[in-house]
Amino acid sequence: MAKTNEVDALWPQFCASDQYKSIADIPAEYIEMCVQQFGMMMQTMYSSSLAQWNIVDVQQALTMLGDTATSDSDPEAGETLRVTYDSIQMFIEFMVVNRKTNITRQEYNQLASNLAEIVADMPDDDSLDEDLFDTDPFDDDYYDDGLPQWQQYTADDISRYTAEWISAYVASPDWKKRPKGVTEDFLRTALDTLSEEGYNTYRKTPRSWSKKAIVGVFSGYFVSNVTLEPEEYALVAPALCALLGFVGQQGWLNGNKVSTYQRQITAAAPDMIKRAQDPNNYGTAKRTWRQMAAEDVDINDPQAVQQFMDKINAQGGLDSLYEGGNRLPNGLDLSADETEMALERPATLKLAAEGCDPDTHQDFLKQQHLPKSAGWQRATAIKVHQIGVQAGVRLWLTRQDYDLPTWMKTATDCIANAYDIGDLFYAQYGTIPAQWTTESWQEFGAWSKEGQAAYQENGHFFAIVMQMLVANDDLDAKQAKACADAFFGKVAKRETGNVISMKDARKLLKKKKHKK
Repeated sequence: MAKTNEVDALWPQFCASDQYKSIADIPAEYIEMCVQQFGMMMQTMYSSSLAQWNIVDVQQALTMLGDTATSDSDPEAGETLRVTYDSIQMFIEFMVVNRKTNITRQEYNQLASNLAEIVADMPDDDSLDEDLFDTDPFDDDYYDDGLPQWQQYTADDISRYTAEWISAYVASPDWKKRPKGVTEDFLRTALDTLSEEGYNTYRKTPRSWSKKAIVGVFSGYFVSNVTLEPEEYALVAPALCALLGFVGQQGWLNGNKVSTYQRQITAAAPDMIKRAQDPNNYGTAKRTWRQMAAEDVDINDPQAVQQFMDKINAQGGLDSLYEGGNRLPNGLDLSADETEMALERPATLKLAAEGCDPDTHQDFLKQQHLPKSAGWQRATAIKVHQIGVQAGVRLWLTRQDYDLPTWMKTATDCIANAYDIGDLFYAQYGTIPAQWTTESWQEFGAWSKEGQAAYQENGHFFAIVMQMLVANDDLDAKQAKACADAFFGKVAKRETGNVISMKDARKLLKKKKHKK
């Protein structure tokens, strides 16, 4: 019988194996739980010891797990099944390689292929197949309520091991077999773009990329921010697939996972190549650089650059470089009809705002805030921040209707200053926009008036942001007017309570431009 102590006896050897290293992105406790429970499952169903496991019984047991996941309504069931399969599969591969089971390598390879098909057939919560403006209407629950906190050590670790992958690949005989035209610098640019943006925007590491992350980076950042020639865009997918194949051969990534990545990268490439042909899909920096090159502006000549920028500003600013004019940081360049649709549907606007947050490192969580004992919650802070991002996007799309500060020239400026307000109030008062009070806004306004030359301008801007919150159904209209008036002292009663952090408030009121 497959007793738990049989697994225990092999565990130290398994943990030191290449198979275990290939699933290092999965928590160790979860891997052990999956293997132990699968061993117990085999024992209960087939009374089999580890050495007696056969491919028929193993396939049947794992298929049962897949059937259970398929019938689960949880949108994360597919990802849970994937990591569960990876954990169990790598233990089985370890036993096959070390001859601890009767299962042959050929049988194992077929098992791996079957499991990959089961996972591929799972409903994909990460699918981006829908056209943003074709769904009617969007479900409010579609918008992601938050990501794991960005961690510097994770970003550094990604940079370290991906650089090691490329160095090893370049030094190997496989490098001579790379796709024609791929250089080491090009490959590093491609992998760095996918790995860095995959983590910054989606919190996915190269060991846990999702379809959403791969498609999002390919159709978004690769197009909007990376300057490549048409023939180079065509090389991105082949170059990455060849590298990943090498990585899989070395056992640094699960072979199953490599195959999935290669399939998803290959599928995402055509849309990237197509989008890269339209300059209106370029980000502001890339579009500006391209325009400067087209006009032979010497980027090393400050005077020439300034003359170019003066000309662009005279023509209507950086948006004049685009056909649509409503360019968002996530790469969307909305037409007039699409803009109208987003403004009419708060749920659609929320979806359009995804990927527009300039604070990719979630620095807003690190500012001084109330203690958890006073009710502060990280999940709520993230939700409030997203509400601010959405308000900023709406303001950018309707900026022609408002008298905004002269320094607010980009969507990033607009969005970042809009979310600062909600972040500050939740951090210091513990209130989301729907809970804002005239007392707290009067207190904030009274402090702001002391020594602040931009008091009137700031109060005017706050009132405009409140109008955006009202339009997004995140604030009541009467409440918004009352709070906006309270900032200028137009209430009779003032509540004493939490004292706002002067450091954080001063940062908000200075209204520094947020750089891209």
